[in-house]
Amino acid sequence: MSALAPSAVDRMVRPAPATSSALSVELRVIGAIVDSWVEPAGHCDWNSKLVLQIAPRGRSRELVIAEADAALVPDLGWLADLAENLCHGSPVSLRLRPGRDGALKVTDLELTR
Repeated sequence: MSALAPSAVDRMVRPAPATSSALSVELRVIGAIVDSWVEPAGHCDWNSKLVLQIAPRGRSRELVIAEADAALVPDLGWLADLAENLCHGSPVSLRLRPGRDGALKVTDLELTR
């Protein structure tokens, strides 16, 4: 693969409309939850970190792994369900921004049952 070829993430997500900062890159992913968990394990509260594995629509074999603050989840019931893997297959739409550590950070999260 050429160093100039787009990565799997670049191919499966499209940039979100421009926001206030033209220098920041934001990606949008629409798909289904494949797996999810909360860190630290066993702590399901607003201070937790949620990790999501998403199968993008139309590219279900390529997973996107992203981290979200628990505060982005609508309520603690949703967070508990995500921690217990009760949301597999649920539709999801999220906006992502690469973090300084290279991990994808969720900036906006829309969950649907």
